[in-house]
Amino acid sequence: MKYLTSTLVLTGLLFGTYSAKAQFYTTSGAEMIFSWSTVTEDGEERDARMRWSPVFNFGFHGHYDFSKNFGVFTGFKVRNIGFIYQDSDNKKVIQRTYNMGIPLAIKFGDLDNFFLYGGYQLEIPFHYKYKSWDSSDRSGAKTKFTNWFSDATPRVMHTIIGGIQFYRGLNLKFEWYLDNFINPNYTRNGEIINEGLEVQVFSLSLAANMFRGTRFVYMDDD
Repeated sequence: MKYLTSTLVLTGLLFGTYSAKAQFYTTSGAEMIFSWSTVTEDGEERDARMRWSPVFNFGFHGHYDFSKNFGVFTGFKVRNIGFIYQDSDNKKVIQRTYNMGIPLAIKFGDLDNFFLYGGYQLEIPFHYKYKSWDSSDRSGAKTKFTNWFSDATPRVMHTIIGGIQFYRGLNLKFEWYLDNFINPNYTRNGEIINEGLEVQVFSLSLAANMFRGTRFVYMDDD
């Protein structure tokens, strides 16, 4: 909650920048996510690998531009995010969630061509998947299960987002998950699945705002 409060205060202060011409519009698009993680199990770091998730990652944004150089945006996103590592028994483990995200961010630069943005994103995991193999690759016996709104992860995730928007809607975005991605006390069939696990996730994504909605312009009489 403290992360959201700090972002709201900062955004409120920045809203003091006033323009005689402001406009609201919407965009939608998709992204490919590359994620890295730091995984420790009972205090020992494990071998973690990059995870690539090209689907299904999409979002809708509402933008409010106070001028040609400064604006804010929020919206709704769905993200496929997770991590891959070798556990203490040398088993390959993959865990991922589908998250609903609500960003709140500022942007500055040439908003029609090239600009920077950054802010906070609240995410709610709604579908969890666990997969493991009794080997360091995918050749051993496989264990797999899924849950809706699972206790295997925090109910709410807090993230910091930032990125660069290029010409014609292409952008490069990073996202840092501030808390442990996993619940180390999660129990399934009487067994603690992720006991002693601490996971920090960082992602880099290639995104494209493919569709731009209606633009509304607000003019000051002065």
